[in-house]
Amino acid sequence: MNKAHLEIEGLSAIQVRKPSSSAKEIDWPIPEDFPASNLVQLFTEVENALEEQDGLIVQFVSITAGHGGELIALDMALAATKILDRNILVLNATASFGDEFRGPSMGYQDSSTDMMDPIVPPISIETHMAKAIGHGLYVADLHEVCGNSRALASTDAIVTNLRKLSPKFDVVVVAAPPTDSDPFSMALARHVDANLLIIEAEHTRRSEAVRICQLLSRCGRPLIGTVFNNRICHTPRWLGRE
Repeated sequence: MNKAHLEIEGLSAIQVRKPSSSAKEIDWPIPEDFPASNLVQLFTEVENALEEQDGLIVQFVSITAGHGGELIALDMALAATKILDRNILVLNATASFGDEFRGPSMGYQDSSTDMMDPIVPPISIETHMAKAIGHGLYVADLHEVCGNSRALASTDAIVTNLRKLSPKFDVVVVAAPPTDSDPFSMALARHVDANLLIIEAEHTRRSEAVRICQLLSRCGRPLIGTVFNNRICHTPRWLGRE
C-alpha cells in the first residue's frame, strides 16, 4: 500500500451510524483559521486506508512530547464531522485535554482507584463520552475512563470497549501519548486496525522516527501513513524523502 504523506502547516453514499444519544453535549466552536481542506484530505486518506483493511479504529502515534498528535486527531475529526457529516469518536490517551484540544475543558478528573482497594470499577468508554453540539464528534478522555495508573495494564479492556463502540461510528481515532515517554501506543498498536505516525518536523530526531516506523511496521497492523506536523513552516530535507 502506498503510504500517504501530508504536510500540515500551522497546526497545533455514506453509511448511517447511530452513536449513543446519552452522551453529554458540549459547545465546540470551530476556529476561524481552521485548515479544513488539509484536514478533510487527511481524513479521506485515513478512511480509505481503513476501508481497505475492513477496519474502523486508527491510532495516531506521536513520537515526541507536545500536543501535535492529539491536535491533528481532533481537528481532523472536527473537519470530517462538519464537512463530510461523519460520526467520529476520538479517544484521547495523552496527558492533555481541554484548551490544547481546541475545545473547552470538559471538567474531567482522574478516576484513578486506590491501589489498595480490591474493588476496581469496570472500564466504560461510552459512560465518559461527550458530544460536540451540532456535530457528529464524540470525545472521551482515557485518564477519566481508567485513570493514569491503569491504562497500560487495561489495554485488552480498552480494545474490547473500542470494538464494542466502533460499529456506531464511521471512524474511531485514538490519540496516543508520545512513544518517547509512554509505552501505551506500542502496546495498543497491534490491536487497532491501523496506525498513523505523527512526526514533529522541528523536534523529532531522524533516528527515532526510523526506529518507531520500523517497530510499527512489525506490529502486525498496517502503518497507513505519516503526517508531518510543520508548525514553523519548515520541513527538514530528510523528512521530504520518500
